[in-house]
Amino acid sequence: MEEYFSIEEWNQFLKDIGDSSTHVNVLIDNQEKASITFQRIQEELQNELTNNFDFSLPTGFVIGKFEIVEVIGKGGMSSVYLAKRIDGLFDQEVAIKLLAPELLSQKHKSHFETERQILARLNHPNISKILDGGLIKGGIPYLIMEYVNGITLENYLDSNECTLNDRIDIFKRICEAVRHAHGQLILHRDLKPSNVILGEERRVKLLDFGIGGFIDESQIGYSEGGTIRYLPPEHFTLQEYSVRSDI
Repeated sequence: MEEYFSIEEWNQFLKDIGDSSTHVNVLIDNQEKASITFQRIQEELQNELTNNFDFSLPTGFVIGKFEIVEVIGKGGMSSVYLAKRIDGLFDQEVAIKLLAPELLSQKHKSHFETERQILARLNHPNISKILDGGLIKGGIPYLIMEYVNGITLENYLDSNECTLNDRIDIFKRICEAVRHAHGQLILHRDLKPSNVILGEERRVKLLDFGIGGFIDESQIGYSEGGTIRYLPPEHFTLQEYSVRSDI
């Protein structure tokens, strides 16, 4: 039977994590139990979101020069679709990210606009590129992104025989992508294995700056987005985010 924390145990565990005297072995010994707790909480939240926001564009729906092929990802605020070019000039596949219609508030549209500005500023081989953006009928915003045909970091490591040096090489490429973002005064704020895709020849791509922010424009405070298991301590203590949050 899987063990996980009760609410009381979890609150105590969070206190222990914040105590600098906590021995590292205590954290290691509780890693599996905490991981299961994170997973249960996230699954419940995801199920709740899916039940409330169950919108999908149909196959064949046209956005600009592209036609929807299938859904390839769903998150708390948006869906991502594989689409193909249909104007006949050349063959091209892209990923189209669409804000959930139920979330057409100014706050969520602002998140989307910020992500578009962030991606336009980034130019790195290990970060997925933005190609275009706009609005579909009803004023729903979308982003057209470089499509990376691959699998998530976690699935890649589980399904491939990677040596320690292989893993270090992948980790270095992720760090290089994050360092580039920080050099552009941008925080990702949602770094996790599912936001890293590995394509052919172990090509690393960092995705999803949906709750990212600019360091130079304002102090970056609490965000309601993110995956609980990977959020930094600042999120729970309501402190301002900084580059250390990504690190």
